[in-house]
Amino acid sequence: METPDAAISAWIYATNIVLSTVGGTENSGRKPIHDLLLGTTIAANAAGALYYWYNMTFYQKKICPYCIAGTAINLASAVIMRPVLMKSLFKLFKKR
Repeated sequence: METPDAAISAWIYATNIVLSTVGGTENSGRKPIHDLLLGTTIAANAAGALYYWYNMTFYQKKICPYCIAGTAINLASAVIMRPVLMKSLFKLFKKR
């Protein structure tokens, strides 16, 4: 896309910040759809980071320390977000 990686990452993380704060908290009325949207973006970030890491390692044959740190952050975010995402999916799609 001929755009620096840092600009794309900053935009993605800013989107995650907005999605994590929209709707308040679960106690104040946050809807499960908000957690679903946040979980989806975080899962996509983790998948993209893994793809980029794979590409760097096996095709470019160069490893960037900043990219490894970014991959670790995205994977850690996905691990943390997984229970919240599963809970929101259950709430949205449970039989009534």
